[in-house]
Amino acid sequence: MKLGSWRSKKEEDIRTKVSDAIRKLEYHRREVETLRHRLEDRRVKLFDFIVYSVQRQERDRATVYANEHVEVKKIIRVLMTCELALTQVILRLESIRDIGDAMKEMGHAFSVIKGVGQVLSGLSTDVMNVQQDIQNTLTETMAELGQVAPTLTIDVNTSSGEEIVEEALRYLEGEIASKELPEPVNVAPDLNAFDRVRRTALLAAGDDEEDPFKIDVYQSKRSEPLEEAVSNYVNSKGGRLNVYEAAVALNAPLDDVEKVVLKLVNEGRIKVSG
Repeated sequence: MKLGSWRSKKEEDIRTKVSDAIRKLEYHRREVETLRHRLEDRRVKLFDFIVYSVQRQERDRATVYANEHVEVKKIIRVLMTCELALTQVILRLESIRDIGDAMKEMGHAFSVIKGVGQVLSGLSTDVMNVQQDIQNTLTETMAELGQVAPTLTIDVNTSSGEEIVEEALRYLEGEIASKELPEPVNVAPDLNAFDRVRRTALLAAGDDEEDPFKIDVYQSKRSEPLEEAVSNYVNSKGGRLNVYEAAVALNAPLDDVEKVVLKLVNEGRIKVSG
């Protein structure tokens, strides 16, 4: 097998492995996302049961639902962290795959420039200066594509396209083997407002253990701005409430909206209908 064919096969093998890994990780990410959505729906239903129990003065029943509500929130937080971690791994692998494709094309470009340089070697200095400008531009472009090798000086007169691609492949293999991925961020920046509120609320407590639910915690003095905003929102909806939609409309953390709703219901200041 020729050296060029071997290198080409190696490039395709790496790309295939990376693409397969992306597909598998994306499948598992979707599974985690589906499970998270199911649990978020369950969280809403449990919260509704808490509210109805508080309105009926069934304190023990409300506490049972509330404790389960807390456990579901913990699981959601774990799933969210897992989902974000998988997303970051997928994004990194996609970048590695795409940068590898770009490096391959740049390698072909260097080969063409080298061939042109050999043809123009006997021509005027002005023509050779143009070739040097092209070489410099391509070298700078290669350096910007993931900073493949900052200390490497590429000369199209002495380096072949295959050698350039081989250098890029060695770098990418080293990245996959040794470079640690960054820690998952708490909230993805490209989410819409609805998901941002969900994720901010679910991850607001970080890794800290959540306190057991206590209805007594909401027996406080009235009149915080959020209380008035929640009260007006529920009244404007005719007593119907979806805490996710309320959190988005009020631009407030989901946990805070839930606590205020329970406080207002417990004090008899709002009545939530089914």
